[in-house]
Amino acid sequence: MANDLIEADVRWSGDGHLVRGAIVYPNDERTHPGIIVSPGAGGMGEKDKEVGRRFARKGYAALIMDPFSSIPEHEMPV
Repeated sequence: MANDLIEADVRWSGDGHLVRGAIVYPNDERTHPGIIVSPGAGGMGEKDKEVGRRFARKGYAALIMDPFSSIPEHEMPV
């Protein structure tokens, strides 16, 4: 179903840095256990969001974080 999940971009501040990510959870009125999806060195991408969607379809709230979003590109390790 197209409306079985709610998905949104999120941002939060941690240690003085703005971090971005996404959250996906079932579109119902219940509470859900949560998990954190941590992407690899390439940062958050569509494949990571799909992992979150799969967990959400199983009844979890999935926070997909992008741990590299607060690092300027010129400071990223090679």
